[in-house]
Amino acid sequence: MPVKLPDPPYIAAGAIGGPLVIYGVTPMRNALTLGAMDASKSALMLYKDVFRGGFMSGFAGGQYMMVAAVPGFLVIGPAFHMYKEVCGGSTVAATLLTSLSETAVFFGSESRNAQVAYNKDAEKRGAKPIAKLQSPYVPYGSGVGLHIVRNYLAMSGLRVFSQPCQDVIEKACPTMASGTRTILGDLVANIGVSALSTPIHQLYGFSVTHRVAAAAEGGVQASVLEASKSFMRSQYLTPAGRLSSVALRDVFLRVAYNASIFSIYGAIERGFVANWPK
Repeated sequence: MPVKLPDPPYIAAGAIGGPLVIYGVTPMRNALTLGAMDASKSALMLYKDVFRGGFMSGFAGGQYMMVAAVPGFLVIGPAFHMYKEVCGGSTVAATLLTSLSETAVFFGSESRNAQVAYNKDAEKRGAKPIAKLQSPYVPYGSGVGLHIVRNYLAMSGLRVFSQPCQDVIEKACPTMASGTRTILGDLVANIGVSALSTPIHQLYGFSVTHRVAAAAEGGVQASVLEASKSFMRSQYLTPAGRLSSVALRDVFLRVAYNASIFSIYGAIERGFVANWPK
């Protein structure tokens, strides 16, 4: 049976709304990257660092993500609905296929964006920058597996868990307007998966910045597993073995970034569908 192409409003939402959203959250993405490099700073200090060179400096590297967001959000939006039809209506399977496709589109540009932010910070600190940046057109490299897992978790809020959250809200508040319930369900689901995906995202950021920079300098490199364990311990545990306050900082940064993307994009997609000319 031939697969039906997504309806025009889904395509329009992906092609127009996606790039605008992904460029608009660039400062949040850059703050997350800087957070993976420095556990000593608060969220407010990281945001100040992002904008230290002026307002537009906060959007450094965002152009790579914005260009990739055109095909990328055609994957996240229209292709998801096509995958869902192919998978017999399974949102779980469709989200998995979408996350793989998203990595194929976004990995190169997002990694380059992170490295641009890393280099700007390295310049301020007098440290050595990454000389050979990730090509935005190469969909693989250090951290690609983490990128796929993170994408699946990040997308599952809107695509898998939003409806169950809406159902719970409806039972708890049956008089709530359906539009309000939908937005609140999106927000609750996106906040939850954003928090869960935080360590994976930060580990990905570490892999494409610190680890790439260390590899360029030569010398003995720790294995991926050992480097990951070392990063997680230093980032999220105190010397006494307790959970560090940095964990809460990173959860806040990740929730602000990821929940904003999928909640805003979800609203744009539904708005296009509801208001598209019949």
